[in-house]
Amino acid sequence: MYPQYIRYFLIISVITDIALIAYLSTLIEEIGFFFFFLLVILLLSGTYLLYTVYKRNNRNP
Repeated sequence: MYPQYIRYFLIISVITDIALIAYLSTLIEEIGFFFFFLLVILLLSGTYLLYTVYKRNNRNP
């Protein structure tokens, strides 16, 4: 089982994703919608992978 810090890392990852998506949304005209969409998908998929690792290791035996 992983230590408790993975839970905090997951919370920080979600907060960082929200902040980066808010910042990138101001740059949609410069970077283009599809590149913005690609970056958002990459950010959220990384957080989802971390969430699945967290949930898999916190199951009751």
